Amino acid sequence: MLRALDGQPDGRIVDVVLEALNDDAADVQRAAVGTARGLLDGPRGSQVLDRLAGIALDPGRNPRVRAAATAALGGLPAHTTSPVLTRLRDDPDPAVREAAACGPSTAATHDPLAALEAAADGRLPSDPQLLLYLVGDAAATAPASVLHRLVTALRKAEAAPGAAPTPLRLDRRASEWRTVRGAVHAALARRESRVALYDLRETIEAAAESLPHGYLDAAGLVGDAECLEAIAHAYVRAPSPEQAAWRTALRAAAHAIVAREKLTRRHAVIKRLRGRFGEQIQELLR
Repeated sequence: MLRALDGQPDGRIVDVVLEALNDDAADVQRAAVGTARGLLDGPRGSQVLDRLAGIALDPGRNPRVRAAATAALGGLPAHTTSPVLTRLRDDPDPAVREAAACGPSTAATHDPLAALEAAADGRLPSDPQLLLYLVGDAAATAPASVLHRLVTALRKAEAAPGAAPTPLRLDRRASEWRTVRGAVHAALARRESRVALYDLRETIEAAAESLPHGYLDAAGLVGDAECLEAIAHAYVRAPSPEQAAWRTALRAAAHAIVAREKLTRRHAVIKRLRGRFGEQIQELLR
């Protein structure tokens, strides 16, 4: 209903929009923000502006709603919104910061799917946390092909120029991009898509430390027998007590694969793993 009202000149819409901005559902609030943008030049524009500014500055609001409100303010003359946007450029939330810095051109706030497509083409945002937010917001509806390309773009972002893809780099920036890539893998797996399974296997097998949970979540959902082999390699590489939590997560993913793929002791991959790793594999599959 709010989207249908967008652009309508009827002044009575203002009351509907202002009420919807306080709805319990964040999606309704975001739709109301989108409609409110078209009311800023109307006779009650100052009232709408004050409400949007209050939402943008309110740390108790849903971050997505705050980011949308911030972007709406960015479309107004600088003398009107500069004090608010200046404050928001240092906001703790990355989506709000990005919206305050970029104004109405920020695809991340107005069109998360377009932002994911841009990232998949290699135009990654400066803040990995913003992309992580976008994945959570739009990955469920983005085409699998876009998410597949995004996995490749993120893997490139992790690697130093000229560096070999393994062992994985452990610096902070690479770790942040790796977390986003894990979230993309998890999003694909929840849709039962295996288009990026090769990357998932390679990443788990090459891991020099525990990975963000998205990788093993994805492996548990869509991993195949080859993925089980990758998990086995990671498991035997992590014998220290400090890696107990990682080993527990690897076992859980392995059990999920064995159950889903109906792998028995007579299956070729199980025989191969037992022959190569012996009792360690018994422990992994126990």
